Amino acid sequence: MEYNWFAIGKRIQELRVSKGWSQDEYVEQLRTQDVNTTRSRISAIENGSKDKISFPILLASSKLFDCDIGYILGEYAYKTRKACDINEVLGLSENAIRQLAYLKAASPGVIEALNRLIEFNDSDVIRLVEDFLKFDCIDQIETKHGSFNGQALEQMFLLEIVSE
Repeated sequence: MEYNWFAIGKRIQELRVSKGWSQDEYVEQLRTQDVNTTRSRISAIENGSKDKISFPILLASSKLFDCDIGYILGEYAYKTRKACDINEVLGLSENAIRQLAYLKAASPGVIEALNRLIEFNDSDVIRLVEDFLKFDCIDQIETKHGSFNGQALEQMFLLEIVSE
């Protein structure tokens, strides 16, 4: 596989900046991972110099930035291969995947409710969910069950799901 070293350098720079680190602070973080390097080497890497990057820098960077090495190398668009695969199958954004993973750990009941909602085979309820998602800024939604505002509609969904 042919790598775009300039793009790799820019990705490392973006990740570093997203952490709020200067190049010197990034060097210090790398040292906590037993990687001895210099600010000038990091600058060269960020400017696309392929002879300056090393496997230890890639490995330590993936740990520091909580991503796969493949993401740093530009092999995929999401921080992990798993997130990339989930996006490919379901079309979920990286943020949606991260939120679902958080909910699974923090609020298993929410994931159970989402599963029930997704598995629920009632076209009226599915249509209401679609309407809610498309028009959640609308004050009222008319249904065969009556007129609902966004909060009441959300509560109705949860009650319908839990009662199943």
